[in-house]
Amino acid sequence: MLSLSDLPAPFMVGGIKVWPCASRPGFQWFIAHEGRPLYFKSRAEAVLFAKDAQSMHDPEGLCD
Repeated sequence: MLSLSDLPAPFMVGGIKVWPCASRPGFQWFIAHEGRPLYFKSRAEAVLFAKDAQSMHDPEGLCD
């Protein structure tokens, strides 16, 4: 039996919130960034995008 603790939960990557996505087949995660929706097939893909998007504010321009 599936419990609430088994369901994906939103989480933060720095200042960007990553949400689980059930409305788009083939996509598991969603980020609203700069006023537009972005969909990702994996958690790792969403996390990498969030880190890269925030690296613009890093003096070295790197995602950590």
